[in-house]
Amino acid sequence: MKPTSKDFQNTTISSYDQTVNQYIQKVDDLHPLKESEKFITYLGNQKAILDIGCGPGRDAKIFSEKGLVVTGIDLSRNMIEAAIRRVKDASFKVMDMQKLEFEDRSFDGAWASACFLHIPKQDIASCLQEVHRVLKDQAVFYLSVKEGEGETLKADERYGGVEKFWSFFQQTEIQTELSQAGFEVIESYIQEQHNSYATNPWIHIFCRKKAL
Repeated sequence: MKPTSKDFQNTTISSYDQTVNQYIQKVDDLHPLKESEKFITYLGNQKAILDIGCGPGRDAKIFSEKGLVVTGIDLSRNMIEAAIRRVKDASFKVMDMQKLEFEDRSFDGAWASACFLHIPKQDIASCLQEVHRVLKDQAVFYLSVKEGEGETLKADERYGGVEKFWSFFQQTEIQTELSQAGFEVIESYIQEQHNSYATNPWIHIFCRKKAL
């Protein structure tokens, strides 16, 4: 039987559940400072943000320390439990980014660092529509994905070979998806592999929800 999107999702969740402590050790010092500063600048005086795929709360901690009101979500229960322990001034929930449990226009911004790369391409459009739904008009949305081609279930050798589902994108490809979902790209650039942890160049995109 051919694996489904749910199968890929469950495999990826399991891999993160198994490797929380390793993940914290490897990525805690890799917060994308330049991008977070841009994000805060684009937010202006707005405060309420959604941290999608928040993991153990690395970025949520920094944003909350800067005065933002942060809600973090992730499908790994173990990651959320770690985030709750590590970050006291933010709220966290186990939640699927494809089925956001928030009212329309709940947030001033959304931060999605390295999480859409685990979504099958056939589900990207519906995922982006959910983000669009929970954002206020003109809200800022940041996301980063890995540059490349196609999608695959692949072992992550950085964590002992646990399997994760990966989607790779070209810059124009993900920008087209964003445009079709009702976002206007403000800024987009590619960052070449800049440390030993990176496996691919990163595509960084800042956009806004278009007013209806």
